[in-house]
This record gives sequence, structure tokens and C-alpha cells, in this order.
Amino acid sequence: MSCFQLMFISDSAVDVSDQLLLDILVRADKNNRARGISGLLLYSQNRFIQLIEARQKQTVEALFAKISKDIRHKNLEVLLRQESSELQIATWAMGFSMTGKEDPAITEYSFYIHMNEVTQICAAMPGLVGQRFRQFLQQSCPLTHAHCDSTRVDLG
Repeated sequence: MSCFQLMFISDSAVDVSDQLLLDILVRADKNNRARGISGLLLYSQNRFIQLIEARQKQTVEALFAKISKDIRHKNLEVLLRQESSELQIATWAMGFSMTGKEDPAITEYSFYIHMNEVTQICAAMPGLVGQRFRQFLQQSCPLTHAHCDSTRVDLG
């Protein structure tokens, strides 16, 4: 069964506290489950990259329209919009990971994915989706994630 994927990158227009992240993630996890959306959000140094996907294109586009109006984002850029033969991240309604310190207030939630697992997941992702995630990880932590992929992709 086919699905639709949208990936974007953005910078934070506000200071991102652990509490703000937690509020966003808990709400997104609940809302995405209700709408049949899966998502993976990576955060590093006030920069986000996110993949959202669902069986219905209009479900993804409606969520992205809401995200794109959120004043907490700036420099928002769509990296890809595509049909796919399968969901890449169906395991998570709102999977999340961040570089740097891991806050126990966030890591106790089921949506949190430890960075070593994210690296393995992204290394196994095919095509442009995998390339974009791997590039983001390389730029965020070049020494830690140098093994992900030698392909250079400009994320803007």
C-alpha cells in the first residue's frame, strides 16, 4: 500500500527549552496517533528535521500547513514531498531524538529514541529520506556520525 511523505528542515525562532520540546512532543504524539500519521523529528542546535508520513496525502499536507504557520519555525524548507511504497517510520506516531545531553524528563517517554538507535535507523533508510537524515546527523555531530554516509547532501 502506498503512502505520502513530506520532509522539512527549519530553525527555531524561539529558545527551545526541554519543557517546550516535551509539550510539543506529547501533543504531537497524541494528535498523530489519532490521525494515522507517523513522524520522526530530530533536533540539534536549534535546528529541526522532520519526516511526516501517512497513507493519505491530504493528511500529511494538512499537518504541514499547520506546522508551516507555527511562528516558532523560521527558515522552513521542504526537502521532499513524495509518494512511497511503504511507511518508513510506522513504529512512531512521533519519534524524537536530539543531539547533546539527554534530558530524563524527555527520555522516559515512549517516543524518545536514543541517538545510537537513530543512527542505525537512518543508516538503513533507503533513498533521499535516508540521505537527508544522515546528512543532518553528520552536520550536527560530525565526529559521532561520520560513518553514516559519505554522500554529501546540501540541506540548505
